[in-house]
Amino acid sequence: MSKCPLCGSLVEPADEYCTTCGGRLSASAAQPVAAMQNQVQDYAPDDWQSPLPNGMSMSGISDPNGYAYSAPLVVGQTPAPRKSGKTLAIVASVAAAIAVILAVGVVMANPGSPNPSSSNPGGALSESGVVASDGEKASMSDYSWDELSKIADEISAASSKSDALGIAANYHLVEGDKISDSAVKSVKLVDGTKVSVRLVDVYQDDKAGGKGKAGLTFLFGDCVAMHTMNSWESNDGGWAECEMRSWLNSSFIDQLPDDLKSGIVKVNKSTNNAGVTGSKNSITATEDKLWLPSVRELCGDVDVIGDKDQATNDRLNAIMNKEGKQYQWFADKGVECKKSKHLARALDGVEELWWLRTPSPGRSDLFRAVGEDGSPSKYGMADIAHGVVPGFCL
Repeated sequence: MSKCPLCGSLVEPADEYCTTCGGRLSASAAQPVAAMQNQVQDYAPDDWQSPLPNGMSMSGISDPNGYAYSAPLVVGQTPAPRKSGKTLAIVASVAAAIAVILAVGVVMANPGSPNPSSSNPGGALSESGVVASDGEKASMSDYSWDELSKIADEISAASSKSDALGIAANYHLVEGDKISDSAVKSVKLVDGTKVSVRLVDVYQDDKAGGKGKAGLTFLFGDCVAMHTMNSWESNDGGWAECEMRSWLNSSFIDQLPDDLKSGIVKVNKSTNNAGVTGSKNSITATEDKLWLPSVRELCGDVDVIGDKDQATNDRLNAIMNKEGKQYQWFADKGVECKKSKHLARALDGVEELWWLRTPSPGRSDLFRAVGEDGSPSKYGMADIAHGVVPGFCL
């Protein structure tokens, strides 16, 4: 009797294989198997990008970073046809090492995006790659201004309003074909004041310089200040030449946080820039980063003039009906030229009359305004301070 060089069991001299471990009894065949066992035991998962032990090979799979990993490990010699518990333990050790190696490989191949670009809130990958890798974002408040700017760029590149709404829906800014009620975000001004902004439309305003549509249009949810339209009792020159426009785009814009301010784009705003007028030709465009809405943009078809002469009413209302188009959120809410809770705005919890950029075309001293009760048919003297509710686009 002799002993098996692998497990030490007694074997017959004529046996070619050990009846206990199944190992080949020739030393030349036993050596690779023993060597494999020792090398696999020494092969730690952290070393997976190092060369494999002699006698093993990989299938050549590699990740984008150039790290090679594979399975299964292939032993250079043909194993014995019979397997003992010891042989199965070796195989189990190899399988465990493979599992760890593959797990490390997957992590190394997909370490997580350094930028907010891995997934779409609807579960599909966004072409623009703007959604943070930490998962779905349920509402606008969860996005940074930088992310919203990228979303706006994607919407701006749409070929139609319906396509733009579809893109916005992917980011939970639109529900069906309506602007989401949750599309609201808080803004902290430089002076510490916190105020909300609401998304009121997508793919609506024209970018200045013929650069297509702005992706997203916002309006502040409350008054940001009290200010006059002019320091004198006049609407001469309309929105284009009023002091309010200058103040918004110089002093107030610097109150916005830098990440918001850097994303705002100039858009064309159509307004009666004559003041007192009876002609629709008085409508011209200005290029603005911050602006006040017009009567038309809030309530659609304008009917706010109360003159006894119907012809005069029709003529003056027609002028104001040229100042843009109603924003979708107000249309979704059924806002018309009458009192609406969706138009009421406050400052420090007190509801205020707030300015529109629309001059009253039949009076030289008035600009149109929204009343404390949310009525869009009000007006104010140009030199009296009232609430300011700016709009902007990304």
